[in-house]
Amino acid sequence: MCDITIATRKTVISPDYDRTNLHLLPFECVSYDGPARTSTFFCVEPTKDTTESGSAVDQAVFRGRELRGTALELPPGFTGLILREDETQADEVDKVWSVHGSFRELHYWNRETNPGPSDRPAKWLEWMSVSTTIHDSVSPEEFERQSLAEAPKS
Repeated sequence: MCDITIATRKTVISPDYDRTNLHLLPFECVSYDGPARTSTFFCVEPTKDTTESGSAVDQAVFRGRELRGTALELPPGFTGLILREDETQADEVDKVWSVHGSFRELHYWNRETNPGPSDRPAKWLEWMSVSTTIHDSVSPEEFERQSLAEAPKS
């Protein structure tokens, strides 16, 4: 079994991390995982389309492939982290990850089709909201009030 350690740098992670450049592409084209000069090589244009939830749909082309995407905001109380493995501190058993940024929104892309509610990223956000509700603590007073409200009336 492998232990995972996440370490933050001494600087504070800004909640205003550059949201516009965080993209989740639907394929792996190159053997590279890291920052890219998207402003030069990845041009995003708005379309007249909207998703079923009313969000704007954008289009782009990446290495000749048409992409259609939308921005997804994380639910309240959640912050995404950008992690990098710190190989200088890792040993044969443990991995050490450093936080290099944070985000509240990501832009995800499909190949040639508009984003929809059954796409994996949309399902992730749906699950995050459901999970929060399931695991939220309930006071005895709230439990009693809810029990009385759901009790059959005679």
